[in-house]
Amino acid sequence: MSAQVNLREMLPKYLIKQDWLESYETKRDAIWRQLVTLNSSVFVLEKISSFRFDLFVTERMHFWDLVENALVETCVLVIWRVGVDCHEKGLTLQQLKNDLQENLLPQYAVAFNELVRTSWLSQRVSRIEPKIKEVRDNYIAHFNLSKRVKPTPEEVKTRSLLLPELKGFRDTLNSYFELLCFGHGRAMLPPAYVLPGGTDVEEMLSGIARNSYLLSLPENDPELWALNKSEHSESDLRVLNEYRTQFGLSLA
Repeated sequence: MSAQVNLREMLPKYLIKQDWLESYETKRDAIWRQLVTLNSSVFVLEKISSFRFDLFVTERMHFWDLVENALVETCVLVIWRVGVDCHEKGLTLQQLKNDLQENLLPQYAVAFNELVRTSWLSQRVSRIEPKIKEVRDNYIAHFNLSKRVKPTPEEVKTRSLLLPELKGFRDTLNSYFELLCFGHGRAMLPPAYVLPGGTDVEEMLSGIARNSYLLSLPENDPELWALNKSEHSESDLRVLNEYRTQFGLSLA
């Protein structure tokens, strides 16, 4: 059996020096709470971005733009804290890894170093830094006037953070955390976002669909619906009927 498998099958309390175990657990849990915030924020962003506002409202609601912006800023700051920051009083995954290397029982040091090396996670986290530092330093933590008011095309490209990119950063940090937990990590989402049934954000978005003009148009004005139905794509109708079914209405 390989060293990597052995380490991943062992509880941290059997790998770490006893006088540092409590400190490890405190630091691990502090990072975990940050990652729960990151994962929850990305989860909500995914739900918002996939909702068909264009189908159910005539004009995008300002509230949801504010929510999206706030969640993106939250993601950037958490990624900064956990993956990038070098403040002497801070705590990143890299710092926790370094602490582990100093406080593992001697017989596991080589195996742990090999585990870290072959995972390439340290390098992957390092590649996150330039983008997050650029966005955090110039648009969130500080107000870079020239980049805000008269950005160059390259600056616009550099500051853009797409959802797939955020998801990739999240996945990298999750994987690194799991490695530092030796395969005994924790759930990265709160129970309300994991258990079966609709989540709070899905309920709110469903409410928009339920109260929309379009959803009940087949009942409220069948003739107008008959004229307008052909203007909608198969994808539009599929989404519409998913919500109609959810609310006990017949297929349109």
